[in-house]
Amino acid sequence: MPADVEEALASAREALKEVREAVIELAERGHHSAAVELLASTVEKAFSQLGEAMVRSVVELRKSLEEERRLRQALEGRVGRVEGLLVERDVADRLAAWFERKAPEYEVIRWFRTGADVLIEGRGVFAAVEITVRPGLEDVEQLRVGVGALENAWGKRPNLLVIWSESGLVPEHVVREADRAGIRIAREPRELKALLDEVVSGGGR
Repeated sequence: MPADVEEALASAREALKEVREAVIELAERGHHSAAVELLASTVEKAFSQLGEAMVRSVVELRKSLEEERRLRQALEGRVGRVEGLLVERDVADRLAAWFERKAPEYEVIRWFRTGADVLIEGRGVFAAVEITVRPGLEDVEQLRVGVGALENAWGKRPNLLVIWSESGLVPEHVVREADRAGIRIAREPRELKALLDEVVSGGGR
């Protein structure tokens, strides 16, 4: 029980204890209405104080729960960002190793800055790859607006934009938006290489 509620209860008990003898004395003298009035007044005051204490307690509890919720959301957000970074690094390392073995004509550059997580160069292709577990509209937008930053940093504009879905899942609305933005989607290294080869052969968008 909250301390302020316990204090209000203790105060109520003490107040009732203090008026007990006065109420008994008034009743014994035949002043029944005065006794009832004194008892009612004391009880009303005690309940009023208890009610106020309970309201304060509820308000404080609500504040505490809200703060706990904010802290939990902040923590979940940080954990999510850390998990995302770990996924990005892992995928980038796997792509670099795969392309080094299977398609050395393409160089995988671990970028992890504005515009993309991974860049791929080779055979006239300059691709920007955004890595995510399950693509969302924010990934489409981030890749789309990051083109300018990449152009400033590298002196050339990417001719292939790719979102990598580590889970292999891509919501339909994201597919539609990516298609409108001219962004391709890959789920495995061979699929990504096929997109690169498509640009080389002149079939890219």
